[in-house]
Amino acid sequence: SEFSNGLLSLKFGDKYGYIDTTGKMVIEAKFDRAGNFADNGLAVVEVNGKEGYINTKGDYVIPPQYQSAYAFGPDGLAKIKKYGYYGYIDETGEIVVPARFDKLEPFSENGLAAAVCVHESGYDYGYIDKTGKFVIKPQFYEAGVFAENGLAKISIQKGDEENGYQDIYGYTD
Repeated sequence: SEFSNGLLSLKFGDKYGYIDTTGKMVIEAKFDRAGNFADNGLAVVEVNGKEGYINTKGDYVIPPQYQSAYAFGPDGLAKIKKYGYYGYIDETGEIVVPARFDKLEPFSENGLAAAVCVHESGYDYGYIDKTGKFVIKPQFYEAGVFAENGLAKISIQKGDEENGYQDIYGYTD
């Protein structure tokens, strides 16, 4: 672990809490797991098998309610897992992308994220926008994040020895 927002999570006995840069305990050790604080001042914590977010004072901003919670990104969104599916929330805990995806990658700078839909014959990757709507329909065996040049690495089918690059503008619905 490392200091983030002037705080460091440490294990005391069987629980985690936070100390400041002087070594003083500033957030009581009451968490089963405690992550680093993101730039927005929120950290993922786990209590009784559920994960949520606290601020740098130790107050719950988003109460523990998720199977998994991930750090907030620079876009102000965090991936969460609830009922076995992934989605995204904002810094207030509002659902931005409903938890309905089997797998969900981070959003690229172009505002798209690779998402997986499972179906009877397997699964397919497509790309969603920040409302959860598919803007590039599920059709790929694998799909990565978009690079700065606007291209994303994709695989059309299992066993492809070469992955292709597809320009985003070629697949609009």
